[in-house]
Amino acid sequence: DQTYTELPISDYERTLLRNVVASEYGSDTHGYGGAPVTPYERACVVAVVMNRVNDSRYPNTIEGVLTQPNQFSGYWACNYEWNTVTNNVRDGVDYYFAHPEEFGSWTGFYGDGRYNYFYNA
Repeated sequence: DQTYTELPISDYERTLLRNVVASEYGSDTHGYGGAPVTPYERACVVAVVMNRVNDSRYPNTIEGVLTQPNQFSGYWACNYEWNTVTNNVRDGVDYYFAHPEEFGSWTGFYGDGRYNYFYNA
């Protein structure tokens, strides 16, 4: 298992990613009574952020990507975890860094209230 200290990002960046995942895919199920949201699905949000960090069309830092206007709904930078960051959210962020090869080169996503859909912008 990937542990907290092994992630190749700073504590602050980890907090930022956990907060955005909680904002964008924080529910434990797909809609009321739906299937559980998996760590992989949450990690897809992290993949979008990290792909943008590595894409010259976007800022080259996690904070820069996350704080771009109108990109991540309800998100703002802070140095503490929101109360919506659950262990399931933490697991999703950790999953991305333990398995980055499993993810596409997506730079965007949208949701329908139950699922998020990822694409190359």
